[in-house]
Amino acid sequence: MISPGIRLLSPPLAILSPFLLVGYAFNIAPHVVLLGTVGAVLVLAAVRIWATRLLQHMRARAAGARLVSTASRRWPGNLDILTSLRREWNVSYPLTVLREILAASNTNTLNLRIGWDDYIFTTEPEYIKLILATDFTNYVKAFRDCMGSVLGTGVFNSDGDMWKFHRGATRPFFNRDRISDFEIFAHHADRAIKRMKELMRAGYAVDFQGASTTLLLLTCRFELFCAP
Repeated sequence: MISPGIRLLSPPLAILSPFLLVGYAFNIAPHVVLLGTVGAVLVLAAVRIWATRLLQHMRARAAGARLVSTASRRWPGNLDILTSLRREWNVSYPLTVLREILAASNTNTLNLRIGWDDYIFTTEPEYIKLILATDFTNYVKAFRDCMGSVLGTGVFNSDGDMWKFHRGATRPFFNRDRISDFEIFAHHADRAIKRMKELMRAGYAVDFQGASTTLLLLTCRFELFCAP
């Protein structure tokens, strides 16, 4: 599996490589190559952004729809939204920032457009119901690739037939009799968290997919679901 970092750096490196090769082949001054590369990257980025928006408008018009309103902030690429989210993550709740942005825009659905990429945020109950229930199969989990090394292909990181398989396997455990034993779950969850903190304070890395942790979590699940 290719790491997210390599996937992130591959496109700019692919753009940069031809300029470096040309500069080396024709013995062009390094500062000229650098300026030409930066200029070309900026132009290509602007063309990509413009082409993407044009294609979105064309598709929306063909479907008889309209695009979601876009947030307009002070910094280029709405990067100040990302900065605000990061700050609130340390002191409060990131959702506070998003609620403030929605309130200022007088809407319940907004395209945050962070880094010129689309991030649709909504608090409209009917839209959430559509995504999670009535039209669930029409939506996919956008974080599947970047979270694959953590979540694998389990129920939280899969779609289609694989999601149906995992959902069917876990459905029997989510009935009223089995999820009512919160005290048992809390007891063993606290044990697991306490043990992990002890290991971390001692300077040990905790492998969440390692044998010891897995056995402990399986024990928690067994005692939870098999409690009388």
